[in-house]
Amino acid sequence: GDIDPPEFLDVDRPGLRRTLRALPVQLDAARQSWPLLCPALGLPDPLPFLDGQVWETLRALAEEALALAYLAEYETLEPVARRRFWETNIVFSALIDADKKLAAGYRPPHRSALPADLVDRYLATLSGDGGPLGPFRRQLYQAVDERIRNEPLDRLYPALLTLTAPTGAGKTLTVLNAALKLRARVEQERGLSPRIVYALPFINLIEQTAEIVRHVLTDAGIDPADVMVAHHHLAPLASPSRAAPPSSASSSLPVARGEEDLDVDEALLLVESWDAEIVLTTFVQVFHTLIGYQNRMLKKLHTLAQGAILVLDEVQALDARYWPLVRAVLDDLPQWGITVVLMTATQPALVDRERVLELAPELHGYPPRVVLTLAEPRTVAELSEAVAAEAGQSQLVVVNSVRLSLELFDALRRLGLPHLFYLSSNVTPRDRKARLEQIRELLERGAPVVLVATQVVEAGVDVDFDSGWREWGPLEALVQVAGRINRNALEATGPRPLRIVGLDEGQGHLVYGRVLLDAAREVLRQPLVDREVERILEA
Repeated sequence: GDIDPPEFLDVDRPGLRRTLRALPVQLDAARQSWPLLCPALGLPDPLPFLDGQVWETLRALAEEALALAYLAEYETLEPVARRRFWETNIVFSALIDADKKLAAGYRPPHRSALPADLVDRYLATLSGDGGPLGPFRRQLYQAVDERIRNEPLDRLYPALLTLTAPTGAGKTLTVLNAALKLRARVEQERGLSPRIVYALPFINLIEQTAEIVRHVLTDAGIDPADVMVAHHHLAPLASPSRAAPPSSASSSLPVARGEEDLDVDEALLLVESWDAEIVLTTFVQVFHTLIGYQNRMLKKLHTLAQGAILVLDEVQALDARYWPLVRAVLDDLPQWGITVVLMTATQPALVDRERVLELAPELHGYPPRVVLTLAEPRTVAELSEAVAAEAGQSQLVVVNSVRLSLELFDALRRLGLPHLFYLSSNVTPRDRKARLEQIRELLERGAPVVLVATQVVEAGVDVDFDSGWREWGPLEALVQVAGRINRNALEATGPRPLRIVGLDEGQGHLVYGRVLLDAAREVLRQPLVDREVERILEA
């Protein structure tokens, strides 16, 4: 079953307390009769195989539950209540996970070693200097690597960390290397092997990041199925004969471990319990595990609480409505042994900057890639004509609603653009993935692709357009679209344009609220390059 919802403290407390007061007495009675029960039932006695003082532990848990039931108003005892919340959920998580595995006869996989220099070795195989951004990527990578190696471990683990660097600076490989190096230090200095949980806001980003991690692992001769799982609600189960090759971005759940085939139930237990060294998952999975109450979600909480390194990539994509709750959760996590790395180009106000350690240096001289400027189009018809007038280059056009995106796509289709694509939340993740792969192939060939989209392309999607258009939105959203333009700073002519348009048909104020839109208009009274806007957001 599930834990009752958070308002369970408002139910019949006298009855709950009477029930819980009886538990210690019942446990004492069970302890006295236990030597007779197992032989009488013909069952083996499990106690010799259990670690620790079983009866003492059970009695302590009963007393903790009774103390929780006697809490006064939740709000008036917030520190105590929050501690009880975590204690209760972690114990419940371990209990239901063990129960499901025991019932299924599931054998958890042996923990696997992960060499700390996996990313170092992978980068050594890459050719080329990385173009104009190459020196900055190497600077970021080396500086973060040095920070992880030299900073006192108490400041890194458990801790709240941030990794803030501009789009195109190579954050994914940098943070993967940092997590592996930190894991190695913890193994050496504390005898623990932290799991690495890498969370992203959207499924298509998991596919994209999973492909990078697979390349790193296979380059070192490690089978990704032995050490990594990708966990989200659309991840399919693949049979061994249909398993995707290592280079594929498919995030099918594993059904083989080494030479051993797993049945569907075992594969689900492996994935849903996060029994892997590297876990790629969504924000939904992470936060429903941390603050939820459902059996299926909670069963992996104790895995996180065993000292995991949790990377939250593209954290600016979290809805601002949830920031107060997320902020409170993040503040608590180091107390339960978890290190959190918040990674983005523009850090939202989720943590007190005085209490966190920034891993990345300031990348002085980082070239401006995009200039944000105001543009004239006021209607969908005018915007479609402006886009068509520049049909010789690739363009990304982002609006705030599905309705407007469909209207704009239809208008451009009537104008006969040759490489026109559409993406939004009303396109299935499978189709979005296929379209993105097709778009990337065309962009690499220099085709004048025009992509009409909603906010689904804003966070971390690895595409690179010549220029862009964006309906008015918060500065954070504008910067994210800028991150899909001139991504590698290859344009010899300098920063490329992202035109900001205020459509009469638009309803951005309903999506974001007027305060954020007014703040963006105040900042963009004159053209600004992307780094200037990022600095304003960081101030």
